[in-house]
Amino acid sequence: LTITTVQVKSHPCSVCVCRISLDRIFCDDLGLTKIPDDIPLGTKLLRVHGNNISTIESGQFLLFSAMRDLDLSENLIYRIQDKAFSGLDGLETLNLRGNRIAFLTWDTFTGLGTLRELKLGRNPIMCLGTNTFAYLHL
Repeated sequence: LTITTVQVKSHPCSVCVCRISLDRIFCDDLGLTKIPDDIPLGTKLLRVHGNNISTIESGQFLLFSAMRDLDLSENLIYRIQDKAFSGLDGLETLNLRGNRIAFLTWDTFTGLGTLRELKLGRNPIMCLGTNTFAYLHL
């Protein structure tokens, strides 16, 4: 008798609410401290509103070229690493409203050439790097 143990990776819908064939993921007000690792690659809309996320790491979205709308509003984000949004080649809307962002570097928005709407209101932004918005065609 051979017993095989299979470790099943958690699914975002066990924590978040998924709609329409997993391409819309809602992880609002769950007390998350980071974006879930198991978001499906075909996700078009990801809402992680009202959580406790403090840092957006470099390369965190490298494989999410299908994403069109990313809502990270009302978190505790104070640090966005350079090239954190790389991979979001088709992103049209990025909502960072209501965080603790004070600094944006020239490399923050690299790779977001299709972005049409950037929401940064209600952040204590004190310093913008030279050409911070140069990659954007807003």
